[in-house]
Amino acid sequence: MLRTLKSLEDEFVKSFEVLDFKSSDSYYYLKAKAVLIDGSELYIREYNSIDSYLYSYHWQDESGLLR
Repeated sequence: MLRTLKSLEDEFVKSFEVLDFKSSDSYYYLKAKAVLIDGSELYIREYNSIDSYLYSYHWQDESGLLR
């Protein structure tokens, strides 16, 4: 996910930050925020383990309204 955000940084993503990251040999958890070039924000959460893959995304405009 971070590699994807970094590759899109000049074209679509103005900036991004990792808000939380945890990992071990059997899982990782990532929570990140990306500010897009139009000023909207994309919030990302991913959990990946041997048994499951869970994710959620939400996108909001500059005023905080969900898109």
